[in-house]
Amino acid sequence: MNALQDTLHYLYSLQYRGMKLGLDRVERFQEALDYPDHAYAVIHVAGTNGKGSTVRYLAAMLQAHGLRVGWYTSPHLIRFNERIRVNGVPITDAAIVAFVEQWRHLIEDLDLTFFEVTTLLAMEHFRQEAVDVAVLETGLGGRLDATNIVTPIVSVVTSIGLEHTDILGETLPEIAAEKAGIFKPGIPCVTGAVPPAARAVFQQRAGELGTPVVAAEEVCRIREVHVTPEKTEAVIHWEHRPYRMELAMIGSQAVRNACIALVAGQTQRHFDLSRDKTIGAVEQVELPGRLQQMKAKPLIYYDVAHNADGVGNLIENLELMYPGRPMQFLLGMNAQKNISAFQELFPGNAVITVLDIPDVPSHSLESWQSVFSPRHINHVGTGAAAVQQFRRTLNPSDCGVITGSHYLAASVYEVFDFSLDT
Repeated sequence: MNALQDTLHYLYSLQYRGMKLGLDRVERFQEALDYPDHAYAVIHVAGTNGKGSTVRYLAAMLQAHGLRVGWYTSPHLIRFNERIRVNGVPITDAAIVAFVEQWRHLIEDLDLTFFEVTTLLAMEHFRQEAVDVAVLETGLGGRLDATNIVTPIVSVVTSIGLEHTDILGETLPEIAAEKAGIFKPGIPCVTGAVPPAARAVFQQRAGELGTPVVAAEEVCRIREVHVTPEKTEAVIHWEHRPYRMELAMIGSQAVRNACIALVAGQTQRHFDLSRDKTIGAVEQVELPGRLQQMKAKPLIYYDVAHNADGVGNLIENLELMYPGRPMQFLLGMNAQKNISAFQELFPGNAVITVLDIPDVPSHSLESWQSVFSPRHINHVGTGAAAVQQFRRTLNPSDCGVITGSHYLAASVYEVFDFSLDT
């Protein structure tokens, strides 16, 4: 193995330490690095779905104003380096190796987890690269997430849904309380459309902290959405002025996330942002793995949706674009995910096939059958070979949909010869 492979092997081995909720260890690491996050402004983004897209919209908006922008997201699709970028450029192999070599003794002394180390790696890289602002995506929840050691210029919660209920709570108010843990005294927060029970939690927490909370859908009202395979057209009313947008991102959720980013950019007071520039920037954002068309004939899409809200939204968009078209689904999902909520999501005539994800504990055929019984479920094996087999089963009139995990990307992109560098 080369130096990067050795380093990544070590970092991934930290995953066996599991999740250790709490900020004490990462705060001690932050202190040892002399608070790298104090060298730039920070925008902090949490939420059940839409975090990655919102981070990318925000980064594009800020970069369009000549700012040097770092962003931190997870997980990656192909390479670890994708998680940490400055003006779109991934962190170098050398920077990853140097950081871990310098701080490995402390990583061991503090018994840090994989995500804690990568979070401070990102923060230190942004300082080394002299960014003006960093946009950070939470890994899990918010209150006890490793990213929650920052004091941002604005906090963002994109959405609330049932996820990781064994950790975050079994109800929407409990999960909302964890997400609201990123609120900071006096720092404005922007939220996406959330259920009333979650909104009440946000308002209560904001009141306790003296934190202004802005509901994006009340400031940026979506009046029209038209989803096509090429683009998403929308008319929004942003503080009583209409704007017509043509987003490169596909899907109704792309409009909602764009509005969240627009309102967050307006709500922060650290940078002076032009409305026309911000809209122009979000229109051009593209993000692999989000309603990404991999082939036209037969028609095949890949989407990283991995929970019921995400998959439901994916199906809704496909039905808008291809009404009445037969759908075949290839599903691969981490065994830790609760798949019982998927039972009612899929069209009655949809063919469902499952695969295993290489190197990831995946839901078995028996697990899927128990959820979808008495519906017939096919199984096609593992990884790229399974994707290739699924591709061969499609009829010319079908819409094939591969979904369930970010970790399917390597197999999908191998089969369809797609490179993130193109």
